[in-house]
Parts: sequence; C-alpha cells; structure tokens
Amino acid sequence: MTRIDFYTHVDNQLLVTQKLIEKAWQQKKTVWVRAANQSQADAIDQGLWQISPTSVIPHCLSDDPLAKDVPIVIDANETTPWHYDCLVNLHPQHNEYFARFQRLLEVVSTDEQDKQHARLRFQHYRSRGFEIYTHDLSRK
Repeated sequence: MTRIDFYTHVDNQLLVTQKLIEKAWQQKKTVWVRAANQSQADAIDQGLWQISPTSVIPHCLSDDPLAKDVPIVIDANETTPWHYDCLVNLHPQHNEYFARFQRLLEVVSTDEQDKQHARLRFQHYRSRGFEIYTHDLSRK
C-alpha cells in the first residue's frame, strides 16, 4: 500500500520540494513531480539545476524528449506517469494514479487556499483506508 506523507506549514514550498527530490534521488528512487502549473514546474526544474554545486540531479520536464530516460520527471501537463517509486504532489487536486506509487509526498504551504485543498486530499486518502503521516515543518 502507498505510504502517504504530508509535509505541512511549509514556508518555502519550492525549497522543501527540491530537498525531498534530492533525498529520494540519493536513495536511488524514481520521482514523479506533479506541479500545479507550468510556472511551478519551470521553477522546480531551474532550482534542481542549482541545488548542489558539486552534483547534478538528473531530471527534466515531462514533455522533454529525454523524459523517459531520467529518474526525475516534473509534470504540469497531467501526463500519465511511467515510473512509480515516489510521487511529489503540488497540485491542488488529488489524482487517480497516486496508489500506483510506493510513496506519495504532499508538500503543503502556509497559503490558506493550499491548506484547504490539502485537507480535501487528506480526507480523500483517509476515506480510502490509507494511513497518513504528517510532518509539521513549522517546528523545524
């Protein structure tokens, strides 16, 4: 069953997302990032190129010709994923394919609208019997 982790009270959603991606990549996991929009996808893409001065995190956008060859794909086009280790969801809506993944990471900012959408996703997952772990990042 998919393990679901909610990271809440996130001041810098982009930075936390990048760190979660980097950690998953270091653990040799494939990562599918579901961005809320193209602007967010582009920001994650650019940020991953700059996250470490000594290493490269292999990634690209889902519409890139190399997308099927890299372990980290960032999608804002509602593309159906083709690898299923880790899903990072930044989109306001849940998706129907989340249960195919070993892990689902929900990164929830301090924005009220984002929190409201996250509560609905939380209820959706809980109503389907998934155990959910929460990590309050305001305490860090």
